[in-house]
Amino acid sequence: ARAVVSRRASPDAEVAIDHAGALGLLPGLAVAASVGLLLIALADTAARESRDWAAGLFWIGLLTLVVPISARLLGAAAGRVERLGLVTLLGIGLYGVKVLHSPQGFTFFDEFLHWATLDDIVESGRLFTPNNVLPASPFYPGLEIVTSPLVSFGLPAWEAAMIVLAMARLLFVVSLFLFYERAGGSARLAGVATVVYMANPSFLTFDAQFAYESLALPMAVMVLWCVARREDGPRAARIPLTVTLFIGLVAVITTHHVTAIAMSGFLVVWAGVCFVIRRRGAAGTTGATGRRDAAGTTGVTGPALLATTATVGWILYVASVTVGYLGPAFGGALAQVVELIAGEASGRELFRTASGIPAPAWEQVFGYGSVLVVLVALPFGAWFAWRRHAADPLAMTLVLAALLYPASLVARLTQSGAELSARSAEFIFLGIGFVAAHAALVGVHLAARRSHSVRAAAVALPTLAAILFVGGAILGVPFWARLPGAYLVSADTRSVEPQSITAATWAAQHVGPDARFVADRVNRVLLKTYGDQHPLSAVGDRIDVKEVFFSTVLGGPEQRLLEAARVRYVLADHRLTTALPTVGVYVERGEVRERPHVEPLDPAALDKWDEDPRVDRVFDSGDVRIHDVARLTGAGP
Repeated sequence: ARAVVSRRASPDAEVAIDHAGALGLLPGLAVAASVGLLLIALADTAARESRDWAAGLFWIGLLTLVVPISARLLGAAAGRVERLGLVTLLGIGLYGVKVLHSPQGFTFFDEFLHWATLDDIVESGRLFTPNNVLPASPFYPGLEIVTSPLVSFGLPAWEAAMIVLAMARLLFVVSLFLFYERAGGSARLAGVATVVYMANPSFLTFDAQFAYESLALPMAVMVLWCVARREDGPRAARIPLTVTLFIGLVAVITTHHVTAIAMSGFLVVWAGVCFVIRRRGAAGTTGATGRRDAAGTTGVTGPALLATTATVGWILYVASVTVGYLGPAFGGALAQVVELIAGEASGRELFRTASGIPAPAWEQVFGYGSVLVVLVALPFGAWFAWRRHAADPLAMTLVLAALLYPASLVARLTQSGAELSARSAEFIFLGIGFVAAHAALVGVHLAARRSHSVRAAAVALPTLAAILFVGGAILGVPFWARLPGAYLVSADTRSVEPQSITAATWAAQHVGPDARFVADRVNRVLLKTYGDQHPLSAVGDRIDVKEVFFSTVLGGPEQRLLEAARVRYVLADHRLTTALPTVGVYVERGEVRERPHVEPLDPAALDKWDEDPRVDRVFDSGDVRIHDVARLTGAGP
């Protein structure tokens, strides 16, 4: 074991010649990646036509994109330039998977929330304009600030967003590779670690959508690389690195709250590890990587203090709404985890939609399999990393980050903690990529020392990479949302379709801006963006209209609530009565208190608008109807 983790047995020990500057197999693998994307595009088209074989073709395309690049990066022959090119190719290719899913416009739920903030900035020319469907968004406008000039120049919001997100993804993968290279002292390890990171459940879709984390996370990784590189580079490079570091900190803190908190936390732990290692007498030593370790520097403490102070200050003095937004989520998740551990509550059922539909059995196997691969790699990789980088605070901080993974799995077993656990993967995998890469490359090295094991390793390791990617995609995107397809009730991307968009655009043309609407959760965001209306939201308006929505009669209490909320229009989507809500709710969180919906919405809840003589139907597409309730509520135009 000592030989394996020593410098002589480092992950780059097999490289016999210098390949720097050589493209190697990059052109050929680019062709393979293009074939994979072509298959995924065909799968998306087939899914829109409800072809049964679409899902199978999607997975073939994804594996065609991922496996050849992963196998090449695991090998010893590629040079640094080729490895950097390969991770860039894979990162942009995986971004293409999301674009091909929705090539003509926004369809993911969070995208509409940020599109509303973008529209407000472009139209008003001001920041911090209230956004009632996501109150925190205006106070973290970094993504919208970057996108708005392109819209002002004439690009549609969708095209402008795709350009910005492509640039963010490019920055992400390059910064991540360089960061891992600095932490591990090896381009080969950096390439493998970056691929492992890309297998995290959030990378394929969640961090490719038009939402604040998609820009903040690349900026945060760039900041971490600047902090690490500033101490290793020549003095002449410190000033530009410091300027870049400062700009990056400002960008992250003003773009996304959770990313800013995670980045600050990482820097604080990194500074703490520096202090511990220095106290143990390891400062300024030369580690197994052959370079001076950073334990003796003070270059981490300053950024850590600056990031923490600025993040807390921004939340308290500018974005105080964030406390009320994040506090209940963290508090509820923690409480449910404690109850689960104490045996006072039962865990939620995994791989099942809120409406009770289970995921296919094979998807459950791959989902559990990807978790098992990480859990097995975690102790071995952490030990190998410790043996090789024990005196390097950055490497040890990454190991500590990886060790948070089991705790995140426990949170996934609770109702409130499940979303929090899913949203933590992109941060925890920063450590898992580093640790798992050590386990993988030590495995390759051990196989190389036993000639009869080389062929087995050449098959086993890419297979494990395939399990990680397929399992990550399964865990990150539910089976019903992975491909486009026919309309589903309250299913976010699968509920964004022509009838609802037509109703929203009709409202923009015939109602006038900012009319107060009552609508279900999906039509609410469409009315906000396509319709330029003010659909009421409990979280943003502090007005709870759920009882009016679900009531089967239009009596005195309902009328008084509508009057108090100054409601002018009601959008009734009668398709909601045909099935249970896929995401668990029809209108918004809180409508289900003791148990999930067990039967579809009562048709009488929507028919009541047609039956009241004081209500006028002003739009009807068949399923979607808009009712004018001005005579009922006294609301003006």
